[in-house]
Amino acid sequence: MTKVVNFIKKNIVLCVCFISFIILFIVMTFLGAFKKGTFSLDDEKNKIVISCPTTFSAGEVVECDVSLSLVDNSVVYSVNANYDFDDDISYESFGVNVNECSDKGCFEALEINDEGFSVINIDGITDSISFGKLRVKMPENVTVNHNYKIGLKEIELSYGDNIESLSLDNSFTFVRSKNNVATLSSLSISNVTLNETFDSDVFDYSASVNSDVSNINISYELTDENSSVSGNIGNIELHFGTNVYSIKVTSEDGNVENTYNLNIYREYEFNTNRYVYNKEDNYIYTGNDTGETIINNLEILDNDLSYNIKNNKLCVIYGDDEELLCINIISFSTRYSIVNKVIYIDNNLTYQGLLDTITSEGIEYKLFDNDENEITDYSTIINNNYKLNLYYNNKLLDSYSLINEYLHVDESLIIDDESKMIKRLKIKSTVGELKEKFDTNGSIKVTYDGNEVSDTELVKSGEKLIITIGNTTVTYTLSVLGDVTGDGIIDIDDIGILYRYFLGKRSLSNYSVAAGEITSDGMIDIDDVGILYRYFLGKRSSLEG
Repeated sequence: MTKVVNFIKKNIVLCVCFISFIILFIVMTFLGAFKKGTFSLDDEKNKIVISCPTTFSAGEVVECDVSLSLVDNSVVYSVNANYDFDDDISYESFGVNVNECSDKGCFEALEINDEGFSVINIDGITDSISFGKLRVKMPENVTVNHNYKIGLKEIELSYGDNIESLSLDNSFTFVRSKNNVATLSSLSISNVTLNETFDSDVFDYSASVNSDVSNINISYELTDENSSVSGNIGNIELHFGTNVYSIKVTSEDGNVENTYNLNIYREYEFNTNRYVYNKEDNYIYTGNDTGETIINNLEILDNDLSYNIKNNKLCVIYGDDEELLCINIISFSTRYSIVNKVIYIDNNLTYQGLLDTITSEGIEYKLFDNDENEITDYSTIINNNYKLNLYYNNKLLDSYSLINEYLHVDESLIIDDESKMIKRLKIKSTVGELKEKFDTNGSIKVTYDGNEVSDTELVKSGEKLIITIGNTTVTYTLSVLGDVTGDGIIDIDDIGILYRYFLGKRSLSNYSVAAGEITSDGMIDIDDVGILYRYFLGKRSSLEG
């Protein structure tokens, strides 16, 4: 015994360390800290619960709450757990915010690392508590709408009167990556039939409705129910004319947006049989008015509607400039036209012949000669500057001069009145073919350097077309598409000169520039030169298109 005492005295430090180790081993064994095990969500007794957001975006740091849920009166002394993630999820941190859990109790972990955590409390844990927030970074490259696992494994709880360790299964949850779909699966509009068949990947639609359709209801279904919608949906009122609406769909992850555009045209129609406009008083007389009531143009149907008369047409206007409907005050069943209150007619036309061509219900006509005498003989030949007056209920509506001149131009011709040029004439067309596109009682001729060109010759850039009607003469310069040099054919000279002009190494006349604008985009570039060259080589059959 003496030897033992002497040994202890001589090795006091070693003995203290040994005794401390024995005590720590007993405590740790008592608390179950060296036992391994797992924990199950299916266990109906005490649980570790991990709660995460239901969805995430690529690269986002997700924060999950880890807590202990006690449902019986057992005292828990220690908890050990390891993290369990999918391979492409990385650990960020684990910790507790004391301010967040002070009112419900929480414990800081004894040990935290990138593999797991441990909690030890000698006095025991008797209430449900929060252990802290587990923060993990989700992968940058994700599979959309995919479930990623976040959880704990090898979970061990030591608790009970005998301080025994209980090992249970894993605790985990799934977090879904947000979808990137931003389309509609269907689109419905009440009282409207779209001109185009709906397709999720087609974003522009149009429709027309009758004037009596004053409102619509736009409804939809999302391809992905988690995406969001903004814009024009639900009940919407239509104004007359073009109504422009849009529906924007944003994907769940916010990275994709698509906008569906709707152009719905609401027609405007008068609900009467005849329309007479008094320019002086700015009133419209309608056939359905009782007692010849007049309706002020600012009060009809809609405050945004107004009326104007121009070129013999009564026009209904919405807003500032959108014409909804234009109606002829008088119209002709033949080719006679009205421009600036002048009616252009054929030679040797009788008064009766003119009246036979007019269609306009409810309007009276009177013809006057140059001395302001009314003509009552319907067989009278109409001379220049006779007047045709229009009346409604014996009130003068408007007055027109009658001129024995007319000019009708084929709609295929492109005439620029500002530059006095006829553009984009077809190569190899003859002068005679060009003249056939004009119908007039005047004269038309084509000249070059003051000399008239015969009908059999080819039309060339730079030639002049001269129209003479009565005392009026108008001259237009001709520009043949591709005929840059003005010789009526396309050869290597046209291509070379156009290319040098493109490079800025020479100038061209305005009709040659117009001849070289093959793509009709208002400028000469390499595309014009290339197309002209391919036409010259026979690799294009036409310069159009």
